[in-house]
Amino acid sequence: MILLFAGLPIIVFHELLSIGGKSILEYLYLFMLGYHIFSDDDVISNLSAHRRPMLCAGLCVSVLNTYLFLWCDQDTAAVRAANTLTRTLAEWLMLLAVTGLAKARFDRENTVTRYMVQRSFLFYILHYIWIVLFQYILYDSLGGNTALMFLLPLLPAYAATLISCEICIHIPMLCLLLETKPAGRKSTSTQQGAKP
Repeated sequence: MILLFAGLPIIVFHELLSIGGKSILEYLYLFMLGYHIFSDDDVISNLSAHRRPMLCAGLCVSVLNTYLFLWCDQDTAAVRAANTLTRTLAEWLMLLAVTGLAKARFDRENTVTRYMVQRSFLFYILHYIWIVLFQYILYDSLGGNTALMFLLPLLPAYAATLISCEICIHIPMLCLLLETKPAGRKSTSTQQGAKP
């Protein structure tokens, strides 16, 4: 698949215009790919058809990347290069796999998906704050266990995020600051789909 090679520039872009380890150029590139390539229904259908092998490959590379990052000597040039390569592959393969999975499993309308469509931007803004907070709170009690630090904070963090979303949509000033619709206002897509 030609699309697999579209992830290669990420290796170069990751170090350019990087602020605190986050590259403006890398995320701009991913944004432009999303706009120009992932808006094509044929591409999304193709990703959906190949979602399982991409997910398996992405998970394997993610495990290897984690091993290289946490337990290998980062002072060695070969390890740093391998870590950069596996990080980029993991990022790109998982992005493709999750996009394909989303098309196959979540491209349908029900109560949950309608709710999440209305809250997705707000959820995106708020979730990271709660994940970091719960990781900080649970760090001592989990003994710094990497796997538990990754998994256990997610449930309370996502619950707190959903509660925060519901609080925010009832406070007009927060809606304005977070650029979201207040409670009671239907989204444009809902209004267009509604019967007169």
